[in-house]
Amino acid sequence: MWCLALKRLPPDGHFEMNRAAAPCLIAQAAIFLIASAAWAQGSADPRTGAQRNVDALQSAFGTHAAQRRAHPKGICATGSFVGDVAVQRLTRAHAFFSGQALPATVRFSVGGGDPRASDTIPGVRGMAVHISATGPSAQPQHWLMAGINLPVFSVAQPEFFAGLTAARAQGRDALAAWVQAHPQAGAQAQIDAIARNGVPASYATIPYFGVHTFWLVNAQGQRQPMRWQWMPQSVPPQIQAAPHQPDFLAARLRDRLAQGPVRFELWLMHPQASDDLLNPTIAWPWDRPHTTAGVLTLQAIDDDPRSPCARLSFNPLVLPDGIEPSADPVLQSRAAAYGVSLMRRTSEHLGLVPR
Repeated sequence: MWCLALKRLPPDGHFEMNRAAAPCLIAQAAIFLIASAAWAQGSADPRTGAQRNVDALQSAFGTHAAQRRAHPKGICATGSFVGDVAVQRLTRAHAFFSGQALPATVRFSVGGGDPRASDTIPGVRGMAVHISATGPSAQPQHWLMAGINLPVFSVAQPEFFAGLTAARAQGRDALAAWVQAHPQAGAQAQIDAIARNGVPASYATIPYFGVHTFWLVNAQGQRQPMRWQWMPQSVPPQIQAAPHQPDFLAARLRDRLAQGPVRFELWLMHPQASDDLLNPTIAWPWDRPHTTAGVLTLQAIDDDPRSPCARLSFNPLVLPDGIEPSADPVLQSRAAAYGVSLMRRTSEHLGLVPR
């Protein structure tokens, strides 16, 4: 079922010349679309909105053939995740079953839709993670996580995404006018967070947030909500400021990994009764209690364009048994958008549609 099983493509050419992966990758995109429709719970078909949102990204940033429609500029790394077995009291997910190192793939990225975007511009930075675990059933479980360096998402409802993206592309005045006209979208929260953050100095020294609420389910069927985040471990007390080179983030990550592993702790944040579970533009307060659930260790850069990281769509609704999505409407809409993007770039890779 999963294209992840293709560790390397057959030796008859690179990914864009090889059609052997086409059925798997396109089927994966279709599964994302169907899954999102199933989660819609009677609302309008989410595929219509997904296509509109992906079209908005292409209108704002241009169509870059065979590239991801969002966060196309990025760099991959490989490593392992060790989950804390004590977390089994909260979830039956296999990632916390053995306490042994599990294979992990990570993709850091620059937000937006331009693969040539400069790293020197303030904005969203991404950290997407794939953890693969096998538990007592011997059936692999995949956990895909899409995080950003901000504690909030851009909009509270998916139907606002296209309008916000178009307004951003028109400039500061148009964006301000759109935000003022659509206060219910909640877009000002992320705009303010970007302004506070400025330009991140390194992929390896900033926290990343899942922004959505998920439910932990343990072996007894007990459920509790959480939001996850990756916290950098052992950050140097003094971090060099961001330089002016447009591609410094990838270069700094290479240099950092050449010196030794990069580590992040996985925090599971626990809300209070007053915290909003369904609006990703509302951050939970920093003083909420958390469980340190494990450590992600990155060892090396993965530059191979045929690697699973290069092909993988980090759909945050691909979850292991023991972790369930909330009814957050933005979270529920994301599988369809990821499916549209995957379908388009895969078809372009394989020359199945005009560019």
